[in-house]
Amino acid sequence: MKKRIISTLFCLCIGVCTMGCSLLDDEPVTEVVTEDYDFDANSNETTGSSETAEEESVSVATEAPEDESASTAPTGDITEETDDGVFDAVLQANEKDNAGLADENGVLRCIVYNTSLTEDTLYLEGVCGYRNVIQQDRLSVLDDTIHAFKIDSNTVFDMMGSSEGSDSIPVDVFRKNLVSCANSGMQIFVTVADGVATKVEIRAE
Repeated sequence: MKKRIISTLFCLCIGVCTMGCSLLDDEPVTEVVTEDYDFDANSNETTGSSETAEEESVSVATEAPEDESASTAPTGDITEETDDGVFDAVLQANEKDNAGLADENGVLRCIVYNTSLTEDTLYLEGVCGYRNVIQQDRLSVLDDTIHAFKIDSNTVFDMMGSSEGSDSIPVDVFRKNLVSCANSGMQIFVTVADGVATKVEIRAE
């Protein structure tokens, strides 16, 4: 009888010890899991902030600076065009070497390869043609130089497409279009009266 009691007590002691050990083993595991979870949460927050910062950096970097040369007077020999009539040329910035040369039909090429528009002057650098009215054929071809045309508050600026028709626009908008059309092959016409440009228009051929 005593042996059975002792055996029973011994088994109970072993069982209690085993349960205690298993409880002790579980606590570190629980702490590790909790620490890992906290670390992941912090890591995700940090990663999110980093991605946001990168997106902001890309946004700032892709902002295009303003083209100050579009509103700055050029340097060099400048000819002020004050005669009444219409001056015209093709906007082709990459054809500078062909300005004033004859094409396959023997016609001299009127090409403008650099432009700028200040508050009071339009500058066209290259070779311009001249005629009395816009419907007339060219009467003469001017030298390769910087042609200056005075403008004022009454000067009209137009963009004329092949099908959309004419569209009068503010001078600031026309200045941006002048830059974007610099190598477009479109034609620019400047109508002068009493020494001032009354109308400046860009047309599709």
